Amino acid sequence: MKYAILGPQKGINRISETEPQSVGELATVAQITDEQAAQVESGRTSDPRVFYFLIDGALKTMAEKMAIAQAARLAGRAASMTPAERIKAAEAHIGAAFTSFLLMDGLKRIGEHKEAGTLAVIPKTIAVATWVEAVKQTALAGSVSFPPAPHTFEEVLSE
Repeated sequence: MKYAILGPQKGINRISETEPQSVGELATVAQITDEQAAQVESGRTSDPRVFYFLIDGALKTMAEKMAIAQAARLAGRAASMTPAERIKAAEAHIGAAFTSFLLMDGLKRIGEHKEAGTLAVIPKTIAVATWVEAVKQTALAGSVSFPPAPHTFEEVLSE
């Protein structure tokens, strides 16, 4: 076992073989495994450098820590929204990638290809239609953390 000296935001400032008797005023000490210590040290010498945070006993990168914080903010925001507000947020998310005209055109294309038995030739259009449904279901489930569109407008048009 080793010891991590953590800053106020739980960032690992350094690793110690023995338990430090005193650390800075805002610093704390946490016990970590040898494997975690090796991972932290490896990150510090890699290019680009990777800095770790100790969150609930697990190592997290800055990107992971930011994603956790963003998810918590979105969950808090969603909890304070009415179902209608969540649906409007979903519509805005979808509208940022595809206009309603383009979505209607895509649904028309799906219907035509379904009738002709040729759905396999429009996989991007099908993926976007599935994504739209996933965004709606996410909003109805009480979240505003929507998945990104699987394809761009240009990719779907070129299909």
